[in-house]
Amino acid sequence: MSRYEGPKHIDGQRTDPRDILSTSYLKLTNLRQLKVGEMKEVASEMNTAIERKIYKGKAYPTFLRPTSKETVKKLVNEGTFVIEVGGTRMRANHWKNDNGTLSQVGDKFEGRLKKDGKEATVFKSPEDFFDSLFDSMAGLVDKIKENPKIPLSIIFSFEGRPVETDQGLDYIVTRLSKGFIIPGMLNNSFITLLNNYLKDKHGITEHRKMALFNDTAILSTKNIGTVVGTGFNYALKVQISKLREILGKEFARKEGWQDNEFMIVNIEAAEEGIIGKYMGINNPRSMLSRVDAGSENRGHALEEKVISGKYLGESLKIILSDLNKISLGRAVKGLDHNAIISSADLSNILEGKWDSISSLYFNPNFRNVIKGICEILRDRAAFTLSSLIVGGLDFTGDISLDALVEGSLFWNLPGFKEKVAEGIKILEGDQFEIKFTNTVQESDGNEKSASQYFGALAGMQFFHDFEKRKIAA
Repeated sequence: MSRYEGPKHIDGQRTDPRDILSTSYLKLTNLRQLKVGEMKEVASEMNTAIERKIYKGKAYPTFLRPTSKETVKKLVNEGTFVIEVGGTRMRANHWKNDNGTLSQVGDKFEGRLKKDGKEATVFKSPEDFFDSLFDSMAGLVDKIKENPKIPLSIIFSFEGRPVETDQGLDYIVTRLSKGFIIPGMLNNSFITLLNNYLKDKHGITEHRKMALFNDTAILSTKNIGTVVGTGFNYALKVQISKLREILGKEFARKEGWQDNEFMIVNIEAAEEGIIGKYMGINNPRSMLSRVDAGSENRGHALEEKVISGKYLGESLKIILSDLNKISLGRAVKGLDHNAIISSADLSNILEGKWDSISSLYFNPNFRNVIKGICEILRDRAAFTLSSLIVGGLDFTGDISLDALVEGSLFWNLPGFKEKVAEGIKILEGDQFEIKFTNTVQESDGNEKSASQYFGALAGMQFFHDFEKRKIAA
């Protein structure tokens, strides 16, 4: 009897499962990082795609100006509530600008969207969603009632088309992601739905100023703001003259924008579809195709399915399942259909913290091969992200990268941000200047959450401009 008599490998060859990294499995599943020539092609295609998306209304000028430390000094005594919406974790804080320093005042609200003790992403209606949102942050509605003149700045992590109204900046919701299902939300005004809810459920009838911002668009002090966590997206700082070349010379003119100013554009970078042909989307055995087939948005967000933490976990789950099949279940114990593998689990594997993954047991004989698989998944995601970022820089004409990045995957996955930087230098040269930032340090020495801080700053900037335009009109 041979040493291994388990079922045939996925490519029809009998093999020791511990040799999976050196067999045709990787080739068959197209599990690899981009080659240099392919990275250049992806960057070039991304550059072209951005202009096309802006023209077709698939990338969204946000009517937000880039902000800076100088902006803070101009907005003294402004204030806003910042509410984060769009993930299972929610946060809300009241922010004020005291003599040029942004600070949180009063109670801080945090919660998670849950139903029956479980994380919730499926809701019966917008009202059901708002119920879960405000129930998770008890006391927030009362605080809003007590301060009727303080505007709401809502960080909205889903895709939508910005529309300026007499109340502020609204979103027509065009797509939900991350598994969220909210019947009645799509193609509707978010602020109208929220106003109706606050009026009908809580008796709040004030015509309060509100503004919705995408979570990438608020990261607007840098030339690129990007989110690389459960999902993926980025926003760019684009000169108005360039936007008018694409959208017509009257774009944003009545709102007072000048040719030499810059506006933040939400690229919706997860929706390009560029990466599909390089990762074998038309091959049903490829890793990308298998991940896509099991997703709720099949055929969409292919870049996200290569880069984001959610889908890296899905990819690893598929690979571990394959490994178990050819090892007769010896490689990983506790792996079943309901198992969820997170980016934190990938981090623990890469760091050799096998006992920190409580729901799974990894056979020591297979740990090296599993770690090697995680390295391939990480490097594939990192070089894909590098290529997409360089495409954005080519579009704007920037000659350096100063990126504000939110997302646990980017900052916590060992070696990831270093690989992203390596990929960018492969395309742009060793002397290319790269800076990644994820927190903001104030003069008091405290580090602020980038999403909350820049949500407050973007809100104050928008409402300041909004009032100036109303007075001018």
